[in-house]
Amino acid sequence: ALTASGSQRPIDEITAAFQKALSYNSFGTSETREQMSSFARGALEGDRFSEEEKKRFAKLTVEELRKETGHKAKDVKHLLFLASVLTRALKFDSAYAAEAENVLKEALRLSPGKQIIYFEAAQFYLSTNNPNKAIELLQQAWDLDRSYAGAAANLWAIATLAKRQDIIPEVRKEVRIDLLEESFLYRIAVASQGAENFPQALEIYSELVKRSPQNSNYLATHAALLALFGRKEEARASAEAALRLDPSLEGEVREFLRRLGR
Repeated sequence: ALTASGSQRPIDEITAAFQKALSYNSFGTSETREQMSSFARGALEGDRFSEEEKKRFAKLTVEELRKETGHKAKDVKHLLFLASVLTRALKFDSAYAAEAENVLKEALRLSPGKQIIYFEAAQFYLSTNNPNKAIELLQQAWDLDRSYAGAAANLWAIATLAKRQDIIPEVRKEVRIDLLEESFLYRIAVASQGAENFPQALEIYSELVKRSPQNSNYLATHAALLALFGRKEEARASAEAALRLDPSLEGEVREFLRRLGR
């Protein structure tokens, strides 16, 4: 089943491979369900399969994970797998929302000290348009272990999207952007743009360009933000650097430079 899911086979063949593995009803059944969960999450977030194919595979995966989590002695890991698939399949069945929330509450009850559960729960509440609840959970996750920069970055990004200016200063007191991992910085940068917090977006993209001067996407976005603040010469330099790295941007960059003027 693992080999099939990692290939470019049609979804029906992948499904059949998983069902065959499950039919043995052996000690490997739990592992097969974990593999299904991992594959389902990737498939639901990607564009490889049609919406109908995603819906069918999500339904099958949910059914199997329900069996796995139906034991009296529950494994938090499997509860998280189930919640994750349910959250990503909400667009196919709104009834999944109540089940996902209950599964996450049970996982938190069983392991209140695991940050990853708070992250998954926050993702659920974001998916159901409840950003303030997501922020509450991310704050709790960060409070569990403030040494983990990822928790701070998650909180910072979502607080930015929700325009919760009461949260951001507290995070910034304890987190230095020059020490954050690039992936965390990018998450905050994207959130800053989405929330139209352009001063923060420019600050973060300036750091990203410093870290990865060969990234044309960073440079192009940096150029646009610099232009927004009237820093035309710097914007021109960033745009031209992006074009040197990626000639396919020529049309966009030339138009940007034309609009930028002198």
